[in-house]
Parts: sequence; C-alpha cells; structure tokens
Amino acid sequence: MSGTKIGCDDCYRDIYLFIDQELSDEDYKQFEEHLIECDSCQIVLNEAQSFEQELRDFDLTDIVAPENGWEKFQMKMNEGDSLELDVALPNYTIMDNILNNIKRNSLSYGLLVASSFAFFMMHDRGVSNVELEPEPIIIAKATIDKTQGKVEPKDELEALSEATDSIDVKRESFTPSYVEDLEVDELASIETNHKFKAKTSVLPSFEKLQISDLDLKAMISLDEGKKLQMDKFPVTNKEYWAFIQATNRKAPFNWEQGHYKQFDKSGLKPVTYVSWKDADAYCKWEGKSLPSESEWMNAASADNSPYPWGQTFSNAHANTAESGLGLREIGNYPQNVSSAGIYEMVGNVRQWVSDDVVDTKSGMNGLAKRLKIMKGGSFTDKSHKSTIQSRFIGDKEVTFGNAGIRCVQRN
Repeated sequence: MSGTKIGCDDCYRDIYLFIDQELSDEDYKQFEEHLIECDSCQIVLNEAQSFEQELRDFDLTDIVAPENGWEKFQMKMNEGDSLELDVALPNYTIMDNILNNIKRNSLSYGLLVASSFAFFMMHDRGVSNVELEPEPIIIAKATIDKTQGKVEPKDELEALSEATDSIDVKRESFTPSYVEDLEVDELASIETNHKFKAKTSVLPSFEKLQISDLDLKAMISLDEGKKLQMDKFPVTNKEYWAFIQATNRKAPFNWEQGHYKQFDKSGLKPVTYVSWKDADAYCKWEGKSLPSESEWMNAASADNSPYPWGQTFSNAHANTAESGLGLREIGNYPQNVSSAGIYEMVGNVRQWVSDDVVDTKSGMNGLAKRLKIMKGGSFTDKSHKSTIQSRFIGDKEVTFGNAGIRCVQRN
C-alpha cells in the first residue's frame, strides 16, 4: 500500500492497523487524509472502535485462560504466523490402537492372532521338557613348573596368584624433545612490601536483579536539584493491584477474577492492558504524573543513542519480539539501564507519556484529540522499532496488551 493513494477498500482492510498505529508514517498520513474526505470510512472507523469497546466490556471472570495466552496471541498476530493453539488431544493407548485396527481389518488381524497363538503353544511344548546342564566355570586348573616343564594341579586361588605374578608389565617412558634452560635472574619478581590500589571500576552484571519493595517505590533524580524524579522500574501488577483496591477501578483485561496471580505469581511483571486514562489516574493516585516525551527521552539517554546502553542492540539487553519470550518480570535485564540509573526504558512494555499527538489537518471528528504517545517498544515490537527515538500512537481510551506505566514526580 505504501507509495500509492489509498481507497475505501484499503481502509476496510487495514482499519485496525490504522487504529493500532502499525502503518508506516506515509500510509498513516494518507489514511488521515482519506478519512477526512470519506464519510463512509469514518463510519467504519467508529464501528471498529465501538467493536473494541464491546470486547473490553465482556465479562470473562469465569473463563480460565492458559498461562501467558494473550501475550502468545499478540506475538503470533504481530509476526503474521498461524496460531499454535493449546488443544488437548486424546491420548490413545496401545490397546486402543490395536482395537481400532482390528475393527478396520478384522479378518486379517483374526488370522494373525490365531496363527501367533498356535505358534507360541507349539513352541512352549517343544522346549518345556529340555533340561539344560549348567556349564562349569573353570578359573584355573594348573600352573607350569618352570624347572620340570610339567603341569601339576594346584589350588585355584594359588594358581591365579602365581599366574599374575609372572606377568611382566613394561612401563613406557617419555622424553621431551624440547628443553629450555631459564636463567633465574631473568624471571620477573614482585616486591613483597608493595601495596596495590583497589580497583574502583565495577563491571556490569548479567545476573537477574533481586527486586524488593524498596526498588518498586524507588525514584531516580534526573537533575541535581531533585526537582524531577522518575520511577526506577515500570509499574508492576503488584503495585497496580494496590491502586485497584484503593479506588475500585476496573482490573486490566487479562486479569482473572480481578487478580493477576494466575499469570504472574510474583506480581513483578509490568502491568499491561491499561489505557492512557488508566495510567494517568494511577500516577495521580501516587501523587505523581506521566512524563512528557522529552522528559522520557532525556531520562533514557544523555547522548541521543538509540538504546540506553549505547548504539548496538543485543537480545541480552532488552526483551523485544526477537527473543520470543513474552512479557517478563522486571529485573531480568540488568544491562538495560540508562546513564541516569533508570531501568528497562526500552523493551518488555511500551510506556505512556503525557503528550498529545499534534494534528496538522484537523477535522477528523475529534480523533486526533484522543490520540496519545507511547515510548520504548515492547515484547511484540522488533528491536529497530524499540529505540528511544521511536514513538507509538494509540487512542487514550483503548487498552493495549503491550503498554504499561512509568511515572515522574515534579517537586
């Protein structure tokens, strides 16, 4: 579709790509222009958004979903692959297979069973009366008298002892072909009274971080005066559950019976299926707010690098679509840290920021006023899209299974 003007057929086919911001910048701009001019496609857009709202209103509290089912579904849809559904197939035993085959080929199997039975009966009768005599095991019977040359019977243990004593084992020797004499004066020496200075630089660790409640509440200062502080980690299910308990706000779409324990036993996975409005309400409940896009980018990198750790991406640094691991607990990527000391700014979950999307056209029935920005990429986004400079756009009232929360505090 890129490079050509879109029509109504393209709009019908790709309307959800437009809503979820999966189109290129050029295609997205053409979509906007077409929606401004076409009333019927505006109706299609409104119907698609209404359909998503109906899905969010479904009561699924009595349905037990497979572990990480929504994450697997989103990853498969993102890759365009066929879904590998977890369907419980019947387990057939050997006897079930035999009976099924007998039903299909009853005559052939009947003859086979009868002939096998007759063979085994005849075989048992033919060998049942045969008695086998045990064959004696002879350890040693005699030794050689070296003086007479005669063979004399002796005790078996004594014979064995004499036989083994007479065996001559040849020992192999090895002489190196290269020998070098070193002068003692030429060897390096170290003064015993020299005191070495302790090494101050610390190499980064690849071990998983041990997350405590203090880490969840920790905030990192982004300036010397501590006027602006940001959450050290994205908001977790454990933290969001406390918010729900205090405010009676509706639980995220993927929670079961109002709780996260079915898919997140520790509660340390970032909360997802939260809209921009949910994220904004949570931050305000904590006495904080959502960061602006510029605040978020400055916290992620001080030198405009594509990633918080530098220029080159690695699966060991961040959880993106290449890893295929789904949503993971915070602390699994200790290398994913900015120079400011803030963790997991890219990968795992996108993060809502406060900025509106600037509408240069206007007139799209208020759609642009509903659009907000997400940053950082996620487990469903490829690494080239999960950069500090990338942005994702979504309706502020729509929940996304790969979008979460990070707050700032301004003093």
